[in-house]
Amino acid sequence: MFVKNKIRRFASGFGCSYETLSRDFSDTNYSSSRLSLLEDREHWKVVQSYLIEHFHMRVFREWLSLAVLAGELPFDDFEARPERYDTPRWMARGWDWVDPLKEVKAYREMEQAGYMTKAQIVAKLGGDFDDNLAEIAREQAAAERLGVELDRDIIEQPMLPADQPLPQEEG
Repeated sequence: MFVKNKIRRFASGFGCSYETLSRDFSDTNYSSSRLSLLEDREHWKVVQSYLIEHFHMRVFREWLSLAVLAGELPFDDFEARPERYDTPRWMARGWDWVDPLKEVKAYREMEQAGYMTKAQIVAKLGGDFDDNLAEIAREQAAAERLGVELDRDIIEQPMLPADQPLPQEEG
């Protein structure tokens, strides 16, 4: 009980739940565990953003300057245009939802309604849209070269409401 109490206090000070810190879900039910995890995700998103802005960027800028000064990066126009090289893309961790099918349907509807773009959706899942396009093109080219037809049913199917089950194939 003493150790559990200390872990709870530490988790509180750290800004996360006891369950996340200890990985002990024995005293919770599904709903409270889920709520705890969702709240912790929001906390970690803030922590990730803070680290990117206040730590990673600072280290990157120092590294970039030193690498150019040491001649490791031969950027002839670095002094005149440092902003050209000082815009890295940081990819924070994405978070999967509890029910991925509903999540995918919701993202498709948000994109179709104009609330989100494909790039925003991919970024929210922890990926990079340009990297995804390049990977899809590479996969399609490899499949065509080998005479393999990739499963693209999702493109041909109309959008279903989130509570409607997917149609079953016959045969």
